[in-house]
Amino acid sequence: MPVSDKTEASREAAVGEALARVVTKVTGERRPKSNPTVAAATASPGRFIQRFRYRVVAAEPGVEPAGAEQRWLLWARFDPGVVDGLVRDAGMRVWGRTRPAVVFWVAVEDAGARKILGGEESTELAGVVREAAGQRGVPVVLPLLDLEDQSRLRVSDVWGVFRDRIRAASDRYQSNVILTGRVYRLLPTLWEGQFTLLLGDVAEEWSSQGDILELLLSDGVIEVADRLAARFAGPGTLVQASGFGVVVSGVRSIADYARTLGYFNNLEETTEVSVSRVRADEVSFHIEARGGREALLRVVGLSRILTPESLPDDPELRFRLMP
Repeated sequence: MPVSDKTEASREAAVGEALARVVTKVTGERRPKSNPTVAAATASPGRFIQRFRYRVVAAEPGVEPAGAEQRWLLWARFDPGVVDGLVRDAGMRVWGRTRPAVVFWVAVEDAGARKILGGEESTELAGVVREAAGQRGVPVVLPLLDLEDQSRLRVSDVWGVFRDRIRAASDRYQSNVILTGRVYRLLPTLWEGQFTLLLGDVAEEWSSQGDILELLLSDGVIEVADRLAARFAGPGTLVQASGFGVVVSGVRSIADYARTLGYFNNLEETTEVSVSRVRADEVSFHIEARGGREALLRVVGLSRILTPESLPDDPELRFRLMP
C-alpha cells in the first residue's frame, strides 16, 4: 500500500485499507467495509497484522508531487486465523483457496483494427487485467497467441463469440471457466464491452460502458470475480463435514492413482480422504467434506481433473479421471 510517510497515522490508514482488500479476497465481497464489523476492524487493524515493512520505489510521474523522485510502500502480512475470525464474526461467506483459472479471450477494436489481448503485443492492457485479478484473488490466463492459438482461433471467432471454437482453443489452458467478449469505441470518449462468462455449459452475459479502456477491462475482471464468488463462496471452515462415497474411473496406473488421491487431499473442502476399494481401473473413496456432496461437486466442476458421471439416483458420486 502507498504511504506518504512512516508515521503511525499513515501506517494505520494503509493497514486498514490493506485489511479491507484481504477480506475482499477471502470473501469475494466487493465492498467489505459496508459490513459494520469489517468497518470497525479496518479502523483499528493492529491486532490483525503479523508483520510489516517499508520499501522505497521510484516515483510515478503524475502520481507523486512534482519533483518527487521516490515514494514509500507499506507491505503487510495478516494473521490468517484472526482474519478468518473477523469474517465469521461479520457473518460473511468464505471463498476458498480452490479457485478456477479464468481463460481470458477478449478482442479489442480501436481505429478499425481488432486484436486479442495476450501474447506480447498488449503488455500494458494485459497488466491492467492481471492487476485487477490479483486484487480480487482470481487467477487469470491470457492466451499465448502463439501458432497453436492462431491455428485454433481467429480474432473474428472471438468477436463473434463462437463458443465452441473458443472452448476448443481453451482446452490447452486446462480450465472450465472462460471470459470472452469484445470491446470497442462507441463514441470518441466512450468505450463499450460485451462479455460472456462460460462456466462449463452455463453462459452468463452482460455489457458495460466507460470512458477509459483500462478501467472498462478492470471492471470486466471485477464482474467476473463477483459472479464466481456468488456461485462458489461457501459458509467456511465452521461448517460440519459429512461423509459420502466417491468412485473414480479411468485410474489405470500408479501415477493416475497418486494424482487422484493428491487432488482430493489438496481440496480445502475435504477433511478426510480414505481409499475403500481398488478394482480394475476404478478406485472407491470415502470422503469427509465441509458442505457435503454438493460442495465437492461444485469445486470439482472448476477443474479439468475429473468429469462428473453420476446419475441422480446414484448413492455414490461418480467421476472419470481426465487424461
